[in-house]
Amino acid sequence: MAGSPSAEIAGRATVLSCPKCMGVLYEVEQTDDVRFCCASGHSYALNEICPGAEDSLGRLLGRAIGALMK
Repeated sequence: MAGSPSAEIAGRATVLSCPKCMGVLYEVEQTDDVRFCCASGHSYALNEICPGAEDSLGRLLGRAIGALMK
């Protein structure tokens, strides 16, 4: 498919999602570094993924708890 993200990004799809847009992150190797990019253009180094994931998870858990408290 010409318009699919996998055609636009030369990388392997991961099970991770982008902390900013929740899109699929693709693993892209650049020389000795591994980066993760989504179809929207957000890009992260390996050490940047975990803190962003923790922030996103915290927000989602807060929303879920708030919904259960109603």
